[in-house]
Amino acid sequence: MRIERIEKQDLYEEVLGSIMGLISASEHGDRLPSERELSERLGVSRSTIREAIRSLEFMGVLKVKHGGGVFVDSLGDSSFVRMLEMGILLQDSTVAELVETRLVIEVKVAGLAAMRYNQQNKARLLTIMSEMERLQEDNIKAQDLDLLFHMELANASHNTVMNYILKTLRTLLKVWIEKAFSHDELRISEIILEHNAIIESIFARDSSKARVLMERHLESASERLLKVVGKDSVLKLTQLTMEQSTSSKQDGSKKESTLLGRSR
Repeated sequence: MRIERIEKQDLYEEVLGSIMGLISASEHGDRLPSERELSERLGVSRSTIREAIRSLEFMGVLKVKHGGGVFVDSLGDSSFVRMLEMGILLQDSTVAELVETRLVIEVKVAGLAAMRYNQQNKARLLTIMSEMERLQEDNIKAQDLDLLFHMELANASHNTVMNYILKTLRTLLKVWIEKAFSHDELRISEIILEHNAIIESIFARDSSKARVLMERHLESASERLLKVVGKDSVLKLTQLTMEQSTSSKQDGSKKESTLLGRSR
């Protein structure tokens, strides 16, 4: 596969995109060009190449063998989800576009969940909302539970494609929620009321009402976000880092670092 020399700004992001293109055209175990060769072909420094490779190694799609080269590693679902997340961020998508996407997907998800949820889905949703009510004074934990609520609704839709799409958007939704929760006027209690109204309609198998309530909820959530960042703000990938704390060393957990950036 031919890759073009980079002439633009934001070299880190451009390099990521180029190497991701190589990976997508490769198979498990394929060896990538050397750091030096990539540097020459892309016209960027070796340190920029090295930084991009580290990020992709962290994602689990590359394996670096010291002294042996860089190889395509796992191409499983989780790796592809992360690559798709990065692909969206590299496109300079706006907040307004993410709002539109959520309205299209999650309103439908709510309607399907009302028709298809099972008792396991119901138990998980009730647990999530119970915990969110109990921990609403803890902003960070409430954010995590807000995200879990939407992910579990996707599970309850029992539509594998929509579930996969929402998993792909998970990082963007997390950034959305973090930004919205940073607003001084945010009332977590209001979000809890909106969530509870949605699941009540779902548990009643009222698909139409569930769609209407989800649409209202997302419109309210959009207003909260836009007060903080503005509709023309770009969803910009700044870096992928692996933050190693005591806990992450124990469980091998890895964390993405993204933000809502400049205006387009």
